[in-house]
Amino acid sequence: MAREILNNEQAQKKITRIGFQIIEECLNEKEITLVGISSKGFLLAQILQKQLLKIASFKVVLIEAVIDTSKKIPTVKLSDTSLKNKTIYIVDDVLNTGKTLAYVFKEVLNYAVKRVSSVVLVDRKHRDFPIRADIVGLTLSTTIEDHIQVSFKAKNQVTARLTKR
Repeated sequence: MAREILNNEQAQKKITRIGFQIIEECLNEKEITLVGISSKGFLLAQILQKQLLKIASFKVVLIEAVIDTSKKIPTVKLSDTSLKNKTIYIVDDVLNTGKTLAYVFKEVLNYAVKRVSSVVLVDRKHRDFPIRADIVGLTLSTTIEDHIQVSFKAKNQVTARLTKR
């Protein structure tokens, strides 16, 4: 049984609101960096970057964070490491346990960044790690058996569905 929790129109409104929240926080910035977590967080960050470039007065750089979980201790590789003194927004589609964001935060903090915040489209509130999202599109109370699936289709079509495991 699957239930749509965000149709494309609703998701686009959430993404637009997220963009305006970032602009409000960064009024005095010349540049910000969106770190999209591979793969869906990166897709969301691409959509957010396009939106911000239309309305923001600052430069918006996009990089990808790829998490390698094949090792005993997961590692994060960034597609660009020029993060010194930058304002960073780590972007992911769904915040569940906080583990993924924790790994990326750890890697980003290896650089002398100016500020770091997190952005998620859907926050499920099932934390195993002391991580929170600073900017959230939708907060949803779910059970452990529930699964949130965000889909990205051609022409920036975004939807989210809730399914039972």
